[in-house]
Amino acid sequence: MTSQHGTEDGDAEDLNPTDVREYVVSMATELSHLARAIDDEQLAVALEQAAAVASRKLHNA
Repeated sequence: MTSQHGTEDGDAEDLNPTDVREYVVSMATELSHLARAIDDEQLAVALEQAAAVASRKLHNA
């Protein structure tokens, strides 16, 4: 699958670290909401922590 954030073959040199971190924050946050919707609190918390790590790196970049 190809997206605006990279290529199917994993061509990392085309990736912008800021864009990737923004995408990770967005997706991890959305997935944490879905995890909570299915009553998987442990997964929701882990995803929120992943979003927080990516957000800190984003703001410290």
